[in-house]
Amino acid sequence: MPFIRNPCKFLKLERKLHKLITLFQLTVCIIQAEELPAMDLGGTSDPYVKLFLLPDKKKKFQTKVQRKSLNPVFNESFTFKIPFNEIGGQTLVLNVFDFDRFGKHDQIGQISIPLGKIDLTATTENTALIESPPENRLGEVCLALRYVPNKNKLSVVVMECKNLKKMDVLGLSGYPEKMQKVHLHVTVSDYDRVGSNERIGQIIIGENTTGAGQKQWLDMIATPRR
Repeated sequence: MPFIRNPCKFLKLERKLHKLITLFQLTVCIIQAEELPAMDLGGTSDPYVKLFLLPDKKKKFQTKVQRKSLNPVFNESFTFKIPFNEIGGQTLVLNVFDFDRFGKHDQIGQISIPLGKIDLTATTENTALIESPPENRLGEVCLALRYVPNKNKLSVVVMECKNLKKMDVLGLSGYPEKMQKVHLHVTVSDYDRVGSNERIGQIIIGENTTGAGQKQWLDMIATPRR
């Protein structure tokens, strides 16, 4: 999957809110989305919407995935059963994702709707802008682990990093400035099925460490792979 692009300001998501007072129900209808960004290499996206209420998040719903569409039509309704006197303190959150069959689903954006600011005495239908997702994902690290019991040996290989958070002005992350702040922290623990795991020890490898950990790190930086 490519990096998530910042959704444009004209992205729209229509929704319809309907309240049934006697049943204490809030019905949300996801109608459609327009001009979503292309998240896949083929220039399309496989969008779907997750929705829930804050602050409790007790119940979550999800639309069906609309394959290869930047203007998906959902027309799906979902009902939250909550006491009417609590609706004013609830916020409806709609997260728009791009489905990925083999990896993590990328978030396209989100919409937050404080229900206390909406007239719930009648059905309302309007369009809201999709906001950029929070920058809380730093990326992924792929590790290879190999344990040899008779030698008490545990091998850890850092295979690759991908989807790293952009740190530089040009959207890159690299050495020397950024790598000076990075270190590898490995903790070895004894697993306990009943109680808490007991830590055996740890190692820290990085430029700002000392001894063999620092030497190995500097050797790696001096001979980068291309």
